Amino acid sequence: MAKAKKVKPVVITALGPKILLDAEILGELNHYYSARLGDDVLGRECFSDPKMDSHICNSKAAVPGGGICKVCGGVEGRPCKITCDAHHFCLATYATRFGIGVSQGKSLVKSIRGNLADYTYQALYDLVMVQKASCE
Repeated sequence: MAKAKKVKPVVITALGPKILLDAEILGELNHYYSARLGDDVLGRECFSDPKMDSHICNSKAAVPGGGICKVCGGVEGRPCKITCDAHHFCLATYATRFGIGVSQGKSLVKSIRGNLADYTYQALYDLVMVQKASCE
């Protein structure tokens, strides 16, 4: 009788590698958002570790000093000069580091697009928070 081969389950226990802002990702960002960033931002560790508890990186986060943001009022989707204009894109990219929206043969940009199309900001935020908690 042949022994059954044990297959190790794939478990995401940590973040994937940091994502550098390259020309392809910059092009996607500039396509989807009004912010037009130049080549001077290439190579930065953008989207690698957003401060999820900071209103600057996350429009859902508390405003420094407490209270409600006087600019956006904490209303999802409302433009805010304090928060990053690309926070949903950033979250979708950060989610790929946790394996969210990533599948075999799918490029990073296609994974980001999929996360933006498949999840609302809140749903994606919740998924990221669950994955982040399981990695800590």
